[in-house]
Amino acid sequence: MGAGKTTGARAAAAALGVRAVDTDRELEQRLGTSIEDYFASHGERAFREIEEDVVAEVLETVPAPVISLGGGSIGSARVRELLARHTVVMLDVDEPTAWRRAGGKRRPLARDRERFAALHAERAPQYEALADAVLLDGGAETIRRAAGALRRIPAGVKVLVLAVACTALVFARSLWSVGVATVVVVALYALARVGWRAAWGQLRPLRWLVVVLLVIQVLIADVPTAVALTARLVLAVALASLVTLTTRTTELMAALERGLGPFRRFGVDPARVSLLMSLALRSVPVVAGLAARIREARWARGRERSVRAFAVPLVVGVLRHADAMGEALQARGLDD
Repeated sequence: MGAGKTTGARAAAAALGVRAVDTDRELEQRLGTSIEDYFASHGERAFREIEEDVVAEVLETVPAPVISLGGGSIGSARVRELLARHTVVMLDVDEPTAWRRAGGKRRPLARDRERFAALHAERAPQYEALADAVLLDGGAETIRRAAGALRRIPAGVKVLVLAVACTALVFARSLWSVGVATVVVVALYALARVGWRAAWGQLRPLRWLVVVLLVIQVLIADVPTAVALTARLVLAVALASLVTLTTRTTELMAALERGLGPFRRFGVDPARVSLLMSLALRSVPVVAGLAARIREARWARGRERSVRAFAVPLVVGVLRHADAMGEALQARGLDD
């Protein structure tokens, strides 16, 4: 709730030349009344049963439209199974932003702030496990740029450029070489037509981590070394975010598998390695978003100086994400 799904779906549909479908609107047409009124008169259980049927029908539509999916629909195993056949994009916004957009409006589960926050925290790992891509900035402009890049740049080219750029970063130890690497990354974002606001949306959750790392490096090394090391980390995250923002996981896996094909003779399983690399790349913005939410919660509770208040929820959140990802992989028949 409050992520901007409807606006985003319309922008993506316009960029891809297909129609957009909002399952909440489809549901209200089927119910003959608003979701809020149906909730009040029949309860959530009855609503979810009808929602499952409507969402399943939409997901089985051929040709597939861009679908704006109700947040609670992923509680259905049937819906999750059908989603495995589609490319799923998660629009990730923090809880305060979601509440500001949805709280107090005609949404049955967005009336009580405490319950809303708990529901947001509960659903986030489920969304992340199902998603093929995560957009930290859910604005229509971000989605339009991502959709355009998805159509224009082949996955194999992006993987090759990413490998070359990351290799260059390993040797970028001087400020001059880091500057060159920055130009390369900026050029890649320009090539993908991702605007600066969208790019900042991907990096913004890391800003405090970057500051802390920079300070630590200044204390244990000299300033140029600290700046170069911190910049290399930021550039690596920017590259990973760009790939996950503009590439379907299935396309990324296929490109990696083709690239690793020659190593099969040495006992390397290209399919498994490509899956591992794809999941690792996709997890970068997810973990960054989790860290940002924990940091904001820590500030709200007045515990901004507590390392434990940050580290423990982060570790637990990462483990929950890994567990949910494992369940998603198992549901897709990749548990062996």
